[in-house]
Amino acid sequence: MSHRKVMLDIQRSWPQFDVVTARELTTAGIGDKLRRAGVKLGVLYKLRRGAYVRADLWDGATLAMRELMRIRAHFLSTPHAGVYTHATAARLHGLHVWDVPPLIHLSQPFASTRSARGPDTVTYHQHLDAADIVTLNGPRGERYAVTSPERTVVDCARTLEEHRAAIIGDHALREGADWEQMHSLLRAMTGTRGIRKARSVVAALDGRSESPGETRTRLLFRSFDVPMPEPQIHVRSRVGRHRGDFGWRGLKLIAEFDGKSKYFEYHPTDEAIYAERRRERALMEENWSFLRIEWRDLSRPWELKARLLRAMQRAAAWSGIRDNAG
Repeated sequence: MSHRKVMLDIQRSWPQFDVVTARELTTAGIGDKLRRAGVKLGVLYKLRRGAYVRADLWDGATLAMRELMRIRAHFLSTPHAGVYTHATAARLHGLHVWDVPPLIHLSQPFASTRSARGPDTVTYHQHLDAADIVTLNGPRGERYAVTSPERTVVDCARTLEEHRAAIIGDHALREGADWEQMHSLLRAMTGTRGIRKARSVVAALDGRSESPGETRTRLLFRSFDVPMPEPQIHVRSRVGRHRGDFGWRGLKLIAEFDGKSKYFEYHPTDEAIYAERRRERALMEENWSFLRIEWRDLSRPWELKARLLRAMQRAAAWSGIRDNAG
């Protein structure tokens, strides 16, 4: 069969969902022979045994969407799956998960079956209190048992590197997770592996950070042994009220994390850049100075620290000139 014929036959009969089981495909008229041809020709992707997605749907999806497809594939192809935990739970809650391997994390009160384990699955044989479990609805009516946002943050804080766990935790707080409940869980889990690290991570969380880049920037600032800035600082100029990612009021210094999404996700590019530059010029008239930080700067912290110290020194010198002039 030609690539075009296989693609048209599969697209014509494909059910309405992105991830579909082998049984559902057979019912729709996409039998074993056509499925094998689809996989061989790159029209179909086999996410795991018994679960497929069309290549065009997969290729057009964001990384976050793909991870959710992987989770749906696991759920649909694994009977009695258990409770999804750790980064898998974070993804199902819609939290920012940055640079974490796409493994399925699953808690079960019994020994795992081979299909539940699999090479893409990490299983935990542990007890979870009913208060630690919530139910989330999927796009096709499926219902996932998932650890609560608070338990998810604590589990990630125990097992992930600090900045990866903090990105999840910051977003959870911003979405309404309960800080006190996290601390209650930490107290109840005394003696559990990784709990000391989890306490440190949770203590460093700040729900005011609005992106993974801002979280990573804040954690770097903490490591630089400099006065910590005010997150989401609000200041005024002749053109209105403005908000900066981080600010030192005494120095009149603002640090901005310039992730691409800041300019490309919400407004037309030219409009967003023009508004940003207009705001910056107005604040410079009020003697504010700026330090702009990009993703690449976060991988070279020693250079970022040097830039920050120079910016703080310049701002302090200018502040002294203003005070003397006054």
